[in-house]
Amino acid sequence: MRQTTPLAAAAVAVFALVAACGSRQPASRQHEEPAGSADSSALPVDRYELTRTDNETIDRARWALARSCMNDLGFPALRTLSLDPPPAWPMPPQQAGVLVAVSFTADTDRYGVSDPKQAAVHGYQGAYAEWKANRKTADRKWTLPQYVALTGEFEYQRNKNTVHGHTVPAHGCLGQADRTLYGFRPQDRRDPVLDVKGEGITEGEKTNEWKAADRAWSACMKARGYHYAKPSDARNDPRRSEKEFAQNPHRDPHVPSGLEKATAVADAVCKQKTHYVPTVRAIDIRVQKHLIQQNRTALEEAYRQSKAAADKARAILRNLA
Repeated sequence: MRQTTPLAAAAVAVFALVAACGSRQPASRQHEEPAGSADSSALPVDRYELTRTDNETIDRARWALARSCMNDLGFPALRTLSLDPPPAWPMPPQQAGVLVAVSFTADTDRYGVSDPKQAAVHGYQGAYAEWKANRKTADRKWTLPQYVALTGEFEYQRNKNTVHGHTVPAHGCLGQADRTLYGFRPQDRRDPVLDVKGEGITEGEKTNEWKAADRAWSACMKARGYHYAKPSDARNDPRRSEKEFAQNPHRDPHVPSGLEKATAVADAVCKQKTHYVPTVRAIDIRVQKHLIQQNRTALEEAYRQSKAAADKARAILRNLA
């Protein structure tokens, strides 16, 4: 889900990337079946991703372990923390004085908005709407001591290593839980799947075919009064954001304005008229297949580690039951 939208001003900036389940939480990849068949959003690299069920199992086990750890750190009330659904990845409380910028991406929105009817409703917030409709976590507010104990971030009473007189594990109880599940903290290592997905776009955009698709889309948009070189320029137009902020400084960035919806509709119509998505998707797939050949060993090892973590998570949850 993946551009940055500032939500509040504060002394320290912390940028959290949420990928249909993103954030500082390990990337959650959401294919229920290995990709490659009828799903029009399926990509070659998806075969190296866990299913949604496996990811949800890991998340529940992560919080089960963190719940026990929090009890040991002096938070006995969290012994009964519900795992059905588990909490969302914790956001810093207000008193932490930080800016958290959250963005959302989805594979179904990989090439930008492409359905005029959806654009008329969600503007460029389709990925957020998809995440909100399908999320399997619960929002929860945390006190500053709880947040420090969970994440190991920020100083608490001038000593970030202790809470209630107990030493906080590296990266908090959630970091400790990940090390139990994976043997390491996934955020500390590059994710070869995300690398391939990212390079599929960045390398694809360098090809003459992709550039030609951008030019055709741009000409269509110009005929409708919009002057953008490529779709990402329309989606992330700072001039539109400035106008929206001037009209309503307190607007929710995930609620599209009329201006955003109008731009997104024109964007989607032009993608359909110029056959933009099929064109760039074919390039993306071609690039990904080449990258998979180059990175197969890393991809297979990462998938093996993730499957082992899912198996361990199921065993942990069975023991709790």
